[in-house]
Amino acid sequence: MTGTIIPLEDKPKSRCRKWELRANLPRQGKRYPKRTRRFEGTWTQAQAALREFIAEVESETAKPDGRALFSDYADAWHARRVELGMLSKRTLEREPAPLEALKKHLGDLELGAITPKDVEDCYSALMRGDTPSGKPYAPWTLKTAHQKLCAVLNSAVRYGLLAESPMRGVKVPKVPQVEKIVPSTPEVDEMLDSMDFSDSRNVMVLLCAECGLRRSEALMLYPSDFDGSRIHVVRAAEDDGTPKPTKNVMVREVPAPPRTRGVLSVMEGSDPICRMKPHSLSVWWSKVAPTYGMEGVTLHALRHAYATRLAEAGVHPRVMMQLGGWRTMDVCMSIYTHVHSSALDDAVSKAFS
Repeated sequence: MTGTIIPLEDKPKSRCRKWELRANLPRQGKRYPKRTRRFEGTWTQAQAALREFIAEVESETAKPDGRALFSDYADAWHARRVELGMLSKRTLEREPAPLEALKKHLGDLELGAITPKDVEDCYSALMRGDTPSGKPYAPWTLKTAHQKLCAVLNSAVRYGLLAESPMRGVKVPKVPQVEKIVPSTPEVDEMLDSMDFSDSRNVMVLLCAECGLRRSEALMLYPSDFDGSRIHVVRAAEDDGTPKPTKNVMVREVPAPPRTRGVLSVMEGSDPICRMKPHSLSVWWSKVAPTYGMEGVTLHALRHAYATRLAEAGVHPRVMMQLGGWRTMDVCMSIYTHVHSSALDDAVSKAFS
């Protein structure tokens, strides 16, 4: 690792006493990252300080090789994510459990020695009940563990510890698909027509249905986040009701339809529009949804209905992606956009008219 010393005073080296020490980290793609530190002293002292700084950085960034045990690397991977603030409170609480289950069967293996068979044997054991809790893993629980294992080993590949991830050859048990009940556009409009928006909980339903906000985003919306025509989605709610960044840390603007504009334009105050925790709002909605003909429809399903409505209106997928705050068009189109039978009828009618 190399380094440089940058004078911070407009003086000759012999008289300069303030410096910036730069340690040049290994190249990452097209980037040349650096670590810097301020130092005060003579030029000779700065040279000695730079050597010490480089040695310190090298020790901090030293990478274990593929001989590191999976348990050690998985712990380091999780700790790094915590340190970088990459996790929500919910993930912080839930991530260690699948990692512990994986470490129970793969923990003593070196990273470079893990094979697809080892992983599949691990999955079979978890589904048989050889887990830290003693309870067999259901397919969807195993899917979560699989996603964590992929992330850990892909990280090892990214840092050059593995040439490739062994997960490419792994067969994962299929997770039964539960069909999500997504209401049609007329059904959503009929529901909203019958709602009293003096109740802030109904405003949350409106924001999910007409603006595609996530439940957590709607609960952290303040009157000041509406500028008269657009909603500025800048934060979301943790499970305990405290604020957190939005999913994918995406800040976005969502134009409000006429009904939503009318409701939000009369709201004032310095508190969130609805002061509830996410789970409490969902419990309330599950009780009142049948009265609106929405039995089995979750608040998140209204976000699906929003995406479907945009697609049926011919909105470009890239625009849909921006409105909904999805990271990829594939997620937007394949997961959130649904096809109702009426759309099928219309398609055939147009094709054979």
